[in-house]
Amino acid sequence: MANATSNSTIYNTPLVPPPAGVKSNFDVEWTDAQTWTVAVFSVMFALATASLVIRYVTSFFIVKKLEADVVLITLAWGASLCHFISMYQCMQYGWGRHSWDITVAEGIQLSKHLVPGFAAYIISPALTKLAILTVIYHINPSPWFRISTYAIGLWITVYTIVYIGLLAGPCNPVHDLDRTCTSKGAVVQMTLNIASDLAIIVLPLPTLWRLQMPRRQKMVTGGILTLGSAVLIASIARAPYVALLLNRKDLPEKVAQSGGWSMFELNLGIVCSNLMRMKPFVNRYLPGLTSKLELSSRSGGDSRPSGDGTMTARPSHSSAPRSSDEKTDGGDCYGSLQLEQYGMDGNNNGPGMDNRSTESILRQA
Repeated sequence: MANATSNSTIYNTPLVPPPAGVKSNFDVEWTDAQTWTVAVFSVMFALATASLVIRYVTSFFIVKKLEADVVLITLAWGASLCHFISMYQCMQYGWGRHSWDITVAEGIQLSKHLVPGFAAYIISPALTKLAILTVIYHINPSPWFRISTYAIGLWITVYTIVYIGLLAGPCNPVHDLDRTCTSKGAVVQMTLNIASDLAIIVLPLPTLWRLQMPRRQKMVTGGILTLGSAVLIASIARAPYVALLLNRKDLPEKVAQSGGWSMFELNLGIVCSNLMRMKPFVNRYLPGLTSKLELSSRSGGDSRPSGDGTMTARPSHSSAPRSSDEKTDGGDCYGSLQLEQYGMDGNNNGPGMDNRSTESILRQA
């Protein structure tokens, strides 16, 4: 009898007392927040999957080389799917409902299922950012640029590992009963996400600034280089919802309010990362678009950064990018980069053509 009474209490007692004048409803089947989350994920994940398919076509059939960003973005895609599956499982235990509409028994199960969902949410954007950095790394061989790229990548990796460690320990929802650590950790993680996005956006801009090219072409190229971090917009849009977690009231419903933006953010990052490497695909199947954007190479001109970050160039077509310092000896001290591999030039007929041009790498994006 005692066990029956205990079980009855667990399954009929709300997680928190309802507000005055409100009665707990344990029979809520579907909420607006849950519907919004599923709808956003369905649309954005379809786009992410389509962009990933195009990235694979580019990698295996056009460039004919499996690059690091393909592996990383595939893992990010998988983590995004895991995040949604975990959150969908949480819905049956009250995620997206008001705290007073969740029983104590459901609350216990909800806490257990939140951990893998939160972990996947942290891992997916980190992998996306690392994939973007592997692309940006190649646009400038100067030491300061590559050290900066490594530093940003290390920073992202470290704070991701630290947050996962906190999630497995003191910030584990199972043990963090008042959700103080969980709420503050979410705000800190959001801040670091936005900061790392900004760092990735700013990183290639000095290199682009040193190249002398038509303004329109420079704007398009810069836009594509920073496209991978366009997810920053979604992160900022999600920020007010994350800030609501600090009051630690009605958390299951508050977290779900940001759920749709989380799905949007993760999958938009994947889409944008893949778009950065879509130039070979566009050259092959949509050559007219390349011409309109004025991104295809029209001559053998070659501008490149020197070891100190300044740009040098060979004589080229009058409309091609030039720097203030001209070199006519054609000397080159940098490791070779394959033109088709980085997708800079629609006129290349094969992946074996050797091109060391920073201009071409920037045009790839």
